[in-house]
Amino acid sequence: MTEVTDDDLCPEGYYCPSGSIKTNVEANYLCPIGYYCPKGSVTYHECPDGTESLFEGLSECTACPSGYKCTDGSKETCPAGIVCWANELYPYGTMCNNGTFLRDNMTSVGTMDDCDPCPTG
Repeated sequence: MTEVTDDDLCPEGYYCPSGSIKTNVEANYLCPIGYYCPKGSVTYHECPDGTESLFEGLSECTACPSGYKCTDGSKETCPAGIVCWANELYPYGTMCNNGTFLRDNMTSVGTMDDCDPCPTG
């Protein structure tokens, strides 16, 4: 039996359904958007919440930026009145604290500093 070397494994950014050994890697085995494919992948893997994969052929997912929510490997603007932290695992963000509100001209926020205190009275 032939020993498998690191060079024989399916390359990063691709998946090889026939096994983790590369045979004839074609464009249709390129890792799809929203997924990642580390070296030796038999199939593609969904990006965890709080990360994104916006391009084909990625071997790992990237952290979701502040002001966005990332679920299923895709990125959306954080909903109005919600704070979405960078790389947040909870995909729906955090509401402004009690006694604060989102500034009039903003639709999403990246930090709690974007929430202003409510006026007195």
